[in-house]
Amino acid sequence: MNLTNDECQYLFDNLPAQLTAMLIKGLVHNLNGPLQVISMQTELIDKIKSINQQQIDNLQANITRLQQQIQCMANHADTNNTQDQPIILNEMIEQELTFWHADLFFKHKVNKTINLFQKQVFTITQEATARGIMGSCIALSIESLRQKTPCNFVIDCSITDNPAAYSITFSQNGSPFTEEQKTNSAQQAYETVYPASLLKKYLAVKTAAIGWTLRMDAQKLSIGIPA
Repeated sequence: MNLTNDECQYLFDNLPAQLTAMLIKGLVHNLNGPLQVISMQTELIDKIKSINQQQIDNLQANITRLQQQIQCMANHADTNNTQDQPIILNEMIEQELTFWHADLFFKHKVNKTINLFQKQVFTITQEATARGIMGSCIALSIESLRQKTPCNFVIDCSITDNPAAYSITFSQNGSPFTEEQKTNSAQQAYETVYPASLLKKYLAVKTAAIGWTLRMDAQKLSIGIPA
């Protein structure tokens, strides 16, 4: 199928929404978990006609889980949010990690170490683009780890003084970021595979478009954000 330049640009600009569609099975799985708990708890409460504090806390916790999942899905669906606005970086990173738990390989088989900023810092930028950049870094990390055991993934956040900037580094111990991942047909049949070459192009173009910097080493992706 041959696509026009406009059609290719549309696919590129809407990459975060495309990744959401690819993850729909995992997203539904993560919604079903708290829904089942809520359903069982309400049935029990209806049966015994009473409720204790532990049941209340359990219901509230699972309602919060549902709200977080739904908010993450809504964030990724909003590709038109291109207005500059304050973004709290720790919050965005945590939301992206919650969203990417829809990839069940990442959720269950990857050891994650997350070192957030030690204080709340924010930047002013386009939310949809910033979220797409964060998500692309995580997606590329997932692809690099698929054929590695054990799988280790690290996010390190730091602040530099000269020049003043925020740094977010995504590290993994799998295939080098600087090489194209090779996936056999059996793996493709059972696991979601993200378009690595398109994600790398997305990162290069979108970081430059909003004034961020990108460095890609063998095992690390580093994003520089003006303070």
